[in-house]
Amino acid sequence: MSTCCWCTPGGISTIDFLKRYASKAHSIEFQTADEDLCYCLECVAEYHKARDELPFLHEVLWELETLRLVNHFEKSMKAEIGDDDELYIVDNNGEAQLFDFTGQDFENKLRVPLLEILKYPYLLLHERVNELCVEALCRMEQANCSFQVFDKHPGIYLFLVHPNEMVRRWAILTARNLGKVDRDDYYDLQEVLTCLFKVIELGLLESPDIYTCSVLEKGKLILLPSHMYDTTNYKNYWLGICMLLTILEEQAMDSLLLGSDKQNDFMQSILHTMERQSDDDSVDPFWPALHCFMVILDRLGSKVWGQLIDPIEAFQTIINNVSYNREIQNIRNSCVRTKLEPESYLDDMVTCSQIVYNYNPEKTKKDSGWRSAICPDYCPNMYEEMETLSTVLQSDIGQDMRVHNSTFLWFIPFVQSLMDLKDLGVAYIVEVIHHLHSEVKDVLNRADTVCDQVTELNVSDVISVIAFSAI
Repeated sequence: MSTCCWCTPGGISTIDFLKRYASKAHSIEFQTADEDLCYCLECVAEYHKARDELPFLHEVLWELETLRLVNHFEKSMKAEIGDDDELYIVDNNGEAQLFDFTGQDFENKLRVPLLEILKYPYLLLHERVNELCVEALCRMEQANCSFQVFDKHPGIYLFLVHPNEMVRRWAILTARNLGKVDRDDYYDLQEVLTCLFKVIELGLLESPDIYTCSVLEKGKLILLPSHMYDTTNYKNYWLGICMLLTILEEQAMDSLLLGSDKQNDFMQSILHTMERQSDDDSVDPFWPALHCFMVILDRLGSKVWGQLIDPIEAFQTIINNVSYNREIQNIRNSCVRTKLEPESYLDDMVTCSQIVYNYNPEKTKKDSGWRSAICPDYCPNMYEEMETLSTVLQSDIGQDMRVHNSTFLWFIPFVQSLMDLKDLGVAYIVEVIHHLHSEVKDVLNRADTVCDQVTELNVSDVISVIAFSAI
């Protein structure tokens, strides 16, 4: 019965064995130890525990780790190239290339190295390791044999911003399937999350070459090198950050943005991003940044206003953005309804007045604290009604134009966060009402005019704000 060099009890300690391994004094023993690290996950875990105890060996071990991974990936991938790629299944639906057998075998050969990289993502700092890891994940995706992960490994979240679209998609789906990141998870992922936010806060999207590889490749994840994120498309990076924030639970987000080692400038970075004006939707980061803003407000409420951000500045930044106003105008142009009062028999037409008359949220006693402002007992139908209107809007417009949910939904957590400021929030709320009124006053003041669904949604927002104020 064979035994592993790293995880089998007995013999010398793992730390002493690691010292011998680093010296490469015993070639046969070294080769066996390398093989165990390629096929035994327990060996990998024991290796990295010992590695943490020997920081003076990190640079030497970095060279051995990356060499081992590169050699194993290249050997496994070359072995997969051959006649297997020419197998097909032919049925009534046509031809389908058969990857299942080779795909599973391919994963078996690379599962341990891939999990090691995902669990210890500093290894991705090595550009060739990164390339091979990405290639392996992509080959499995193309073979309909997606790499399955069952734990929240840090590398998954790094891949949310990767330049390779297929890997980003895999990471997004994997992160979503793994579920919410709570506070305990956050502390396990803190190093990676800090790196992701530093790219934005240090302006590395604009100047990715500020930090050289010689500074980065020391076996410790401090900053992301440019090969690990898309330096040509701000939108892709912000989409990854948006996904990350979406899966963070409230306490985890509180630790990230409001904790003792908080990301002080991130909220300001969101505003700076939304201030950017772009005519190219494919690279425009405004919408994912707005969604980030909305998610943070939903989780943390008025606490974000203590981060050197003025609510009116944020409000004006959003409503003055070119992309935001372009979408509003496109929606207006795409679905226009005729307002006829008091004709109520037109079942297929919803007028502004009908929205006013039909909107009747339950008014219950409002508890202190922002969180109570969005609980179901307080205003049970707010999100549901806004989302329903957005869905109807998308249905009326059709698939030729995509409507962003955050176009209108961001008003809700924004106003709710202002409500928690008590008297301090009154001036801010008046500003919101003034803006919404300016958007709908022409329709409200005339009995027969054009009424579009943007106006309907703005009227709904006005009513909601007033309803909040009255409770």
